[in-house]
Amino acid sequence: YLRDSEVTGVYASGTARAQSNYIGGIAGAASNTLLLRVQSAVAVDGVSNVGGIIGRVDSTSPTMEVLATGVVNGGGTVGGIVGYVSGYDISDSDWATDTTGQSNSLRSGTTYNYLGATLAQLQCPLTGDDTACNPDTILYAGWSPDHWDFGSENQLPGLIIGDMIVRDSDGDGTLDVNTPPSVSLRLLQGGEEESTIVEGMGDVTLEALVTNLDESERYKLTWALEGISESIELGDTVTFKPDNLPAGDYTLSVTVTDSGYPQMSDTAEMVVRVISNVTEPNITEPEETPDNAQPQETPDISQAPAKKKKGGGGSLQWWLLLLAAGLIRRPARFAV
Repeated sequence: YLRDSEVTGVYASGTARAQSNYIGGIAGAASNTLLLRVQSAVAVDGVSNVGGIIGRVDSTSPTMEVLATGVVNGGGTVGGIVGYVSGYDISDSDWATDTTGQSNSLRSGTTYNYLGATLAQLQCPLTGDDTACNPDTILYAGWSPDHWDFGSENQLPGLIIGDMIVRDSDGDGTLDVNTPPSVSLRLLQGGEEESTIVEGMGDVTLEALVTNLDESERYKLTWALEGISESIELGDTVTFKPDNLPAGDYTLSVTVTDSGYPQMSDTAEMVVRVISNVTEPNITEPEETPDNAQPQETPDISQAPAKKKKGGGGSLQWWLLLLAAGLIRRPARFAV
């Protein structure tokens, strides 16, 4: 029994049985209680005042944005959402007529968008305030995407709790099985896929490739960029400038976390080398001498003829020759 309470953001499954009156998927009775954003796939079985959500709702107990899909059985005063309600406190709420086995819920109607529809019709909408899937009615009136994820046309809305989406796609009381996502990394520089980074060759983009997601599942990426302080994250990519990075190896990683229940994740890591683009000085190597090249002869300056001096050099030589031949006599000395 709920009294002076508030029930918000709840999914329930299982079985509820009573051998007396007042039994429901969430509570047997409620008074002065708010029920908001509640989904029940509980199989309910009782005697009287039996409902998919609440067996009996007294006045001043607003009930909004609730969905019931579990089978409901009872001997009397039975309904898809409530067995008995004293006022018109239920609005913007729906139940599956085929899975609950109930075509009626007390005081239901289009006035307050408190309606029954088949499971297929309830799976059909892709947004709140749907008017196409069940003609002449509004399904999920006022249901916000901030609190409900409408998935695909084969899924019931999932209740958003924190970063998770709690979804029972077919309303059978079993939450959808969550499989772990997968992620890998791709490195691009200047628009070309690369394995290393070269300074001055353009911005670097790291792209996360996420796969193995469940139908209509959301995900969140968390980046870890060692030694990189400034980057721009956009969607599944992160971009940074390498020009001021010292040359060396950098470890870059990303973790993907899905929105299923329970949440699962995967991490990809890449070690990237940054190469400096400094131009080395151009040193010219000496030319090699071909093997068949003839060595050049160095002139022997010792054998070169001496140049004759101009002047009386020739006359001196003649005087020496004549003197040697005795043709020239020295003057005789006379005693005094």
